[in-house]
Amino acid sequence: MKLKSIVFLITLLSSVFSYVFSEESSFKPNIIIFYADDLGWQDTPLNDIGSPCPWETPNIMALAKEGINFRQAYSPAPTCAPSRTAMMTGKHPAHNGMTHVAGGRLPVLAKKGKIANQSCKLIHPFFTGRMREREITIAEALKKNGYVSGHVGKWHMAANHHSFPEAVDQGFDFQYTDRGVHSGMKGSRLKGFATYDKNDPYKLDVDGRPYDGVTENALTFLQQHKDSPFFLYMATWLVHVPIQTRDSVLLDYYCKKIGVPFPKSPKEITTKGQTNPYYGAMVNTLDWSLGKIVDYLKRTPDPRNAGKKLFETTYLFFSSDNGGAERHAKENITDNFPLRNGKKYLQEGGVRVPMIVTGPHIPKGKIYDGMISQLDFYPTIMSLTHTSLDDAHRKELDGEDISKVIKGVSDKVMCDDGKERAYLFWHFPHNTDVQMQSSIRDRSFKLYYNHFKKNYELYQLYLEDGKTIKDIEENKNVYAKFPKKAKELKDELQVLLRSSHAKFPHYNPKYSGKAKIKGQENVPKVISKQVLKNNIFQVRLSPGTQSSKVVKANLLYTLGEIDGEWFEGNAIVEANGKTVTATIPPKATYILMGMVDENNFFVMTEETSCKK
Repeated sequence: MKLKSIVFLITLLSSVFSYVFSEESSFKPNIIIFYADDLGWQDTPLNDIGSPCPWETPNIMALAKEGINFRQAYSPAPTCAPSRTAMMTGKHPAHNGMTHVAGGRLPVLAKKGKIANQSCKLIHPFFTGRMREREITIAEALKKNGYVSGHVGKWHMAANHHSFPEAVDQGFDFQYTDRGVHSGMKGSRLKGFATYDKNDPYKLDVDGRPYDGVTENALTFLQQHKDSPFFLYMATWLVHVPIQTRDSVLLDYYCKKIGVPFPKSPKEITTKGQTNPYYGAMVNTLDWSLGKIVDYLKRTPDPRNAGKKLFETTYLFFSSDNGGAERHAKENITDNFPLRNGKKYLQEGGVRVPMIVTGPHIPKGKIYDGMISQLDFYPTIMSLTHTSLDDAHRKELDGEDISKVIKGVSDKVMCDDGKERAYLFWHFPHNTDVQMQSSIRDRSFKLYYNHFKKNYELYQLYLEDGKTIKDIEENKNVYAKFPKKAKELKDELQVLLRSSHAKFPHYNPKYSGKAKIKGQENVPKVISKQVLKNNIFQVRLSPGTQSSKVVKANLLYTLGEIDGEWFEGNAIVEANGKTVTATIPPKATYILMGMVDENNFFVMTEETSCKK
C-alpha cells in the first residue's frame, strides 16, 4: 500500500473515531431508578436458590434478559430512609448522618430530659432525621446538565413522609407522593377491593388491574418530558406493610397456587416460608407496575433520537431499598432463606437486594457476581450522562463508577486511585442487641462486630473466586479458623468507620442490670446549666477525680415544639472535661446538651426553653 493511501486511511479512521467519540460524549441518555420497598433477594425467581419462589414476576424476569442481573448487589443500609438518602446523595449512611428511620429525635430512652428505661444497657446515638440541605442530589447534579427530574412514590428522606425537605426541595421538578394502590384499606384488608364501578378511585382497567396513581403519574411524567433528557426516580410503596392488596382476583390466584383457602377474616398469616398470598399479590402488582413503565419505553419513539425507542436510550436501574421484611407483629410476610435474617439486620437477608440495569451498550442476559452497592448509582449516572462534578464533590462520594462494568467492558469495580475495590461496609448502631452491628465484606468473607456483645463473627460466603457459594446462609462462624483474615477485616472496618465519622452506641447511666458497667459509678452529674448573655449555653458537671470527664458533646436543639424534630450543633468541651459550652442557633426554641464521658456513658441535660 502506498504511503499516501496509508496516511489517508489513518486520517479517515481518526475522523470516524473522533466523530463516534464526539457523538457518544454529547449523547444524554435518560435515567430511571425504579426502587422497590422491602423487596427481598428471594422474593422473585430472579436469584432463586433452594425452593422455587411462588411469586410470579414475568416483567422483572424479562427485564433481566434485556440487561445485567447483579446477584451480589447491596443496599447501603438495612432500613428505608438511610438507604434512600445514601443512594440519592452518593454518601454512606455513616457519612451523611442518617443511619436509621425516624431520626431527629432525642435518644430513644430519653423522656423529658431523663433517661427513662433502666433495663437497656445501650443507647443509640443521635442521628439526623432529614437529608441535609447542603447535599447535592442526583437530580440537582443532573439539572446543571439540562435534565428534568421527577419523583413519584415514596420519598422518606426526611423525619416524616411529607415533611421538609421533599423531592422538590432537593432538585426535582415534579413530585407525586401519594401511596396509590398501596393506600390503606379502611377497617379491614378484606374490604375495599377494586371494582369496575366508575366512582371507584381504584377502578379496574381493561386488564382487570386496579388503578395505581403512582404508576400513572410516572407514565404522565415520561409522556410530558420525553422531548428532554429526563431522570425519573420511581419509588413504589410496594411491598412495604401494610400487607394487603386491592386485587381480589390476584389474591384468589395465589391462594389457589399455594394451596390455601381464600381468607374469611383479616387475621395475620402465621404459616412459615413464602406462604402469604397477600404478599404474593403485592409482589405481582409491583412487577405489573414495572412492566407498564418498560412497555411505555419500548413502544414510544424517542423524539431526540430518530429511529429509536425510549427504551433504547434510557438506563433503567431496578433495585430495592433493603432486604425483605420477614415478619411484622405476628404476621409472617416472606422468607429470605437461604440468606440469614432480613430487614433491620446487617446479615445478608437485610442488605442483599435484587438489582438489574438495562440501557445503551449494556450486554443482554448477563449475570454479574461481583459486589455492587447502590452507592455506585450516583457516580455511575454522572458518568453515563457525561455530567461533570467538581473534584471536591467527587471526593465526597462513597461509591464507584461502575459504567464499565455495566457495559461489559470490565469485570472489576475500580476506584479513583486505579485500584480494584476490595470492601463494602455497613453501620447500624440501632435497635436490639442482635441488630446493633457494623459489618464489612470482601470478595469471600463477611465480618460482623456486635456493639452490644462486643464480639466479632466471620463467615466465608464464597470461595476465593467470589462466585462459588460456600456459606451464604452464614451458618458457620470461622473467626477462629481464619485469624489473619479476621484481623485484616477488623482493621479495615475501623478505618472505614473512622473516615466516615461514624457514631456509636453509648452506655445507659441508669442501667439497672445485675452486673454494673465499668465506670457507671463515676458518671458525671450536671450541677448547673445556664444561658449566658452572649447566647452561649454553658453546662457544668460534678468536679473531682471521682467523677469521669466528658470527652465529647453536642448541642441538641429544636426549632419548634419540644416533641418535634431535633437537630445537632457543635459544642466545646473544656480541657478539664467538666465544662461544656455551645452557641445557641438564632431560631432555636428548646435546647439541651448531650455529652459522652470517658467511659462512653451518655449524659444529657434537661430541656431548656429559648422562647422569649
